[in-house]
Amino acid sequence: MGKLICAIFGHVRRAGWWGDALYGSVVGGYRDNIGRTHFEVEADCDRCGETYTLARFHGSQLKGKEL
Repeated sequence: MGKLICAIFGHVRRAGWWGDALYGSVVGGYRDNIGRTHFEVEADCDRCGETYTLARFHGSQLKGKEL
């Protein structure tokens, strides 16, 4: 039943390790034809358990950030 609800309304991620912050795994790091790196943040749906993409970002957005 959860998979059907997620197919209609989308996946749900209620909370992460710290309060309301959502945590996931960073995957990717591939480089496209113009030299930009691409990453995705994936997490498991709290309702159906399926892994889905929470966010996507470019590696250039990490410049000057402390990791």
